[in-house]
Amino acid sequence: MGNGVFPDLYYPTYGDDSTLIDDTDSMGKFYVRVEWDKSQALWGNYNTSLTGTELAQFNRTLYGAQLDYRSPEVTRYGEHRTIVNAFASEAQSAFRHNQFLGTGGSLYYLKDQDIVVGSEKVWVEVRQRGSERVVESIVLQEGRDYEIDDFQGRIILTRPLTQVAADTSGPSIVRDTPLDGNDVYLLVDYEYVPDGFEGDDVTYGARGKHWFGDNIAVGGTFVHENRTGQDYELRGVDVTYQAAQGTYLKLEYAESDSLQTDASYKSDDGGLSFEEFLSNTLPANANGSAWSLEGRAELSELSGGRYDGTVGFWYKKREAGFSNARLDSGREIEDYGVEGRVRVNDKLDISARATVIESKAASNTWAASGFGIRRTVISMMTPSRPSEPCISASRS
Repeated sequence: MGNGVFPDLYYPTYGDDSTLIDDTDSMGKFYVRVEWDKSQALWGNYNTSLTGTELAQFNRTLYGAQLDYRSPEVTRYGEHRTIVNAFASEAQSAFRHNQFLGTGGSLYYLKDQDIVVGSEKVWVEVRQRGSERVVESIVLQEGRDYEIDDFQGRIILTRPLTQVAADTSGPSIVRDTPLDGNDVYLLVDYEYVPDGFEGDDVTYGARGKHWFGDNIAVGGTFVHENRTGQDYELRGVDVTYQAAQGTYLKLEYAESDSLQTDASYKSDDGGLSFEEFLSNTLPANANGSAWSLEGRAELSELSGGRYDGTVGFWYKKREAGFSNARLDSGREIEDYGVEGRVRVNDKLDISARATVIESKAASNTWAASGFGIRRTVISMMTPSRPSEPCISASRS
């Protein structure tokens, strides 16, 4: 049956035309959900969904109580005026994070087999080469984007995942690698039950965010996991200033005690072999902090449409002891840079980027810069009827 035979969960046999429909999502015998407006309160299975920040993310599938409140009022830019997400659970499983570099194929093997059904969270990240900076993130949906075999621990994508994505900020004049562009990763979070696991430790947390007017928002995150050994705790605050839809300034600060997980692995060959995150080797009582500052401006918004382009900058620093399951820490990292793209006219784009990454544990510095020109070529094609000219545009 693909998921094993569990008589308490599934009938061992079905009729030829039968269909399995699950109207509730619950690992226990009790499930209740109350919805109003855009909010809900439930007891059952849920995703913690603390994903509104980069440094204080916590997204697990748990069984217990959750409140997800979103105020009906929204800002000028469509953000809920107030958001509160709180949860509490006796964790019935352990958390695992897998990171796969795109192979050009569709089949990827997870580190574990017989994972908790429905616990996976799958997404694709495009990262600036040589950096952990995420350029684009795409959440995948089961059935539409992938199929998963929970029992055998494997994922099949509906389309192959390339290893390199085009650098849309502008091509570099000088190429130092045969595959020039940004790196593409498949990331999978899921729950599993390791040998000797005791599911009676309590996990709880909350995140809140409020917009003061249409331009300034303040948020906070707190998570605590009781464990048999060293408890894990994550605390974070963030401030956002949004001047327009695509123009913003965001500051984040986060602290952690202990390790969120010592079970994060990465693979460059689709899961045939795995390598531990460096953070897995940190002592259980590790602690540290991290902060980031990022800004971006859409020139068309600031100039009233007279100029077209974007400019941005970022500065990020993490101590070696800071623990976030999705970031391979374990070393002090400082990452900063600037980038921009300006459209001179309908035929010419100019872009530039400069990046510096310092890794203190590895005692090295990685730096890169690029300058690109993108030209739009307008070509005339001979039409079948001269009175109806056909124009095509191509980019080179």
